[in-house]
Amino acid sequence: MLHFFFFNDTATTEIYTLSLHDALPIFVTSIFPLYEFSRAVAGQPADVHLLVPPGAEPHIWEPKPSDIKRIREADLFVFMGHDMEPWVSDILGSLGAGGPRILEASRGLAPTSENSPMDPHLWLDMSLAARLVGRIENALVSLDPASGAVYRKNADRYRKELGKMDDLFRIGFSRCNTRKFVFGGHAAFGYLARRYGLEQIPVYGISPDAQPSPRRIVRIVKIVRKNHLKVIYFEDLVNPRLAQIIARETGAETMALYPAGNVTTRRWKEGVTFLDLMKLNLANLRQGLECE
Repeated sequence: MLHFFFFNDTATTEIYTLSLHDALPIFVTSIFPLYEFSRAVAGQPADVHLLVPPGAEPHIWEPKPSDIKRIREADLFVFMGHDMEPWVSDILGSLGAGGPRILEASRGLAPTSENSPMDPHLWLDMSLAARLVGRIENALVSLDPASGAVYRKNADRYRKELGKMDDLFRIGFSRCNTRKFVFGGHAAFGYLARRYGLEQIPVYGISPDAQPSPRRIVRIVKIVRKNHLKVIYFEDLVNPRLAQIIARETGAETMALYPAGNVTTRRWKEGVTFLDLMKLNLANLRQGLECE
């Protein structure tokens, strides 16, 4: 029987325990930030797997039969939500009896709309990232209560690191020449912008495969010129062509921003972490916003 477990920040709606004996519980996570958070909470040694391979675009990636098998054999499958991973619905429907526990990490953390997709990039607001860590913590404690104290300690430690990053962002954006930035990717930085008092001007909408109209491009070029913006940002896993076009039209330069839903294969091999990507975002945004 397949059980769905929806975790709040402090408790679960239903709590079950699982005898894991001496074996390590197996965690499968859909995307990079959940993989990072789960590894931080589980600690070492931990059997945590990333489902979407490095370099793939998480929204449009399609699982193979071997991926479904990996999930079926796991103790816990963690995914963000159906707006981030629309392909999860088909996986859950195919698992059958005896599947893993399921944690939809973003459930209830952000408003939903029947008319438009939810922005799923909650982890770019460090306070929401901390709440995602809490949900993973609760799920692991419920799954493996014998190791609960370790999970609690690890989660507290990682939340402190997120808190430090939150402070760095707040201080880093406290004195800037402008608070507007143009992002030549899909609108992934809404939570970050709201948290730190910035204004994101995206070329695309939420969906990474949406195409902006020529009128939209012209409007953004006018905004860049009017506000004397010196940097146009592009998304690391999306074709930077439109960002480059706007930069050429306005005399701006281009720089990368990292939504962190995934990492490139090179960065994965280098061992780049979620917090490393956030530091890069902070540095690059501070340059474009001309922060002191």
